Amino acid sequence: MTNMKVKVIIDEKPVELNSYVEMVFSKVINALISTLRGTEGWKKVRLDIES
Repeated sequence: MTNMKVKVIIDEKPVELNSYVEMVFSKVINALISTLRGTEGWKKVRLDIES
């Protein structure tokens, strides 16, 4: 996947990402998802993480 747009929202507030951080997020998330069965050709991913 190329040209991925990453948005991070923490406690309902958007967090600005520079291009390097956005690229790191996109590569890591893409690598993790690519190991999961049935995720080929995905268009959008949503991760909800709560502490």
